Amino acid sequence: MARVHGKVVVVTGAARGQGAAEAAALAREGAHVIATDVTEPEQDGVICRRLDVTDASSWAGLATWIRETHGHVDGLVNNAGITWRARLDEVTEADLARVHAVNLTGPLLGIQRLSPLMGPGASIVNVGSAAALTAHYPIAYTTSKWALRGCLPEPPWNSARAASGSTPSTPASSRPR
Repeated sequence: MARVHGKVVVVTGAARGQGAAEAAALAREGAHVIATDVTEPEQDGVICRRLDVTDASSWAGLATWIRETHGHVDGLVNNAGITWRARLDEVTEADLARVHAVNLTGPLLGIQRLSPLMGPGASIVNVGSAAALTAHYPIAYTTSKWALRGCLPEPPWNSARAASGSTPSTPASSRPR
């Protein structure tokens, strides 16, 4: 991972678990990591910021802060995610909306707000799930991860600036810029 040395990388859902591990690994390799979560992460060696991925104004505030502090972003890891175990016949509209807000709208907002700060060679990683390849029973989670696959490799608002036509993969889909 020496190629991340000195790069500015945003990791969502970084207060614990997989996101915390991603942030720590990137920091060990010399990246300037901005670890975000709804509860402010606490990690050594990374910059910790509170971020509600479902809130466009939270993303706008983060983008402004990054522009003023770092001037650019080299990577975005859309890791934040939640699950809900309700099956098809049990899931409510509120369940579906809550899970999709975090797992789909959050990454979309992040891409929209941070991609203007990204130059050639920057990367976006959407952390997906094998559930996106199957008819996994937790319907809200599964449909959110199926839809997340559609956010890459080339978001329509960014196609003119796309530097690569790479194909996304699951569980983590990524597109270098």
